Amino acid sequence: MVNANEVDNSATLNIENAISDENNVNSGNKPFAGLVSVIIPVFNTGDAIRACVESVTKQTYNNVQIILVDDGSTDGSGRICDELAERLNGRYADHKSNGQVGEDHSSISETVFEDDQRENNRISITVIHTDNNGVSAARNTGLKAAEGDWITFIDADDIVKDDYLEKLVSAVNAFKAPISSKDPAITDHKAHPLMMVTMTDRIAPDTDMSGYYYIEHGVLNEDSHVWGKLYNKEEVDVCLGTDWFPVGLSIGEDMLMLLEMAAKMENKKVFRSIPAGSYVYTENEQGAMLKPYKPSYLDQITCWDRAEEVLEPCKGHISDYVYVRLAEIQIMAALLVAGKIAVSSRNEDYSDAINKIKRAIRHALKRNGAFAALSIGYKIKICIFRLSPNLYLNMYRKWKS
Repeated sequence: MVNANEVDNSATLNIENAISDENNVNSGNKPFAGLVSVIIPVFNTGDAIRACVESVTKQTYNNVQIILVDDGSTDGSGRICDELAERLNGRYADHKSNGQVGEDHSSISETVFEDDQRENNRISITVIHTDNNGVSAARNTGLKAAEGDWITFIDADDIVKDDYLEKLVSAVNAFKAPISSKDPAITDHKAHPLMMVTMTDRIAPDTDMSGYYYIEHGVLNEDSHVWGKLYNKEEVDVCLGTDWFPVGLSIGEDMLMLLEMAAKMENKKVFRSIPAGSYVYTENEQGAMLKPYKPSYLDQITCWDRAEEVLEPCKGHISDYVYVRLAEIQIMAALLVAGKIAVSSRNEDYSDAINKIKRAIRHALKRNGAFAALSIGYKIKICIFRLSPNLYLNMYRKWKS
């Protein structure tokens, strides 16, 4: 077994005919047709991962590296990942296992298969097994194994339609500016490489956006998820470093990644929107925010506190509405956590969490226009909670029951 920290070296062993950076880069008149890496973090997803992987293998764009990062699953999901690699290959071309594990008890297996029914089809599957370190660490591990110039993320319980990658790559080729800093077509400081394509219904299609524009119309307008997007790995590495996602947060880590990237890009038009529809999101009944309260749910508050820190240097470059919208979200996030407490066991002491909720609401309400921006329902909730948190929790509990 190979330590996940060394996966950047191991992942190259079975990728045939690797394409160099220069050949993979679109120079304006040569459409990009290089390798796209699809990173899928896996944690106790059961059979859902089968449909997810199958949907990727059916893509009309077929120069694909699938990276499955088993984040310490305990339900057999890791075994299913290995079985998928073996079945899709038709043979286990190479299973690297010598009975040893690294310090983090991680291992990697990789296999390459070809679909004989498609000419020039190239798909690789890499399976990485790690301890349970959270989704951010899993995605960062996947990035180290990524061979492609462009990266997309898919959640293991979601699927994508056959044209998902083709639509994203087509947007790359339609971008009017050079798509890589290595592109010789870059002739002045105003030309910037494409950094990300987002598949969304929150922004008009085929809009080339600056970082500031994407903050206001994207991240703070419900396009705050990491999936449904295509990322220029070289450019994002320069922007964020090789670990894109903040480790230690269980909620909001993808929003912070997008927000930081957009804030650093400032007025540079390096983001492009295309219509939504090819990514099929599945509502997870066991998802984090649908389970009873636990202390990690305070990350719902923490992530938006950090978002405020990221946005602070942007003042004067983005509209005041952004900060009002941020305060509104902070209030709603705090009340969401309060709701989780209300429907959880009454035998626990939630005083620390309630105090954090109170501080978050009090802080957000200092923003001029924040209270006025709330719906009438949230205004009533805020008034009751500030009058008496216990009264609010009891009323919410009775309403839910």
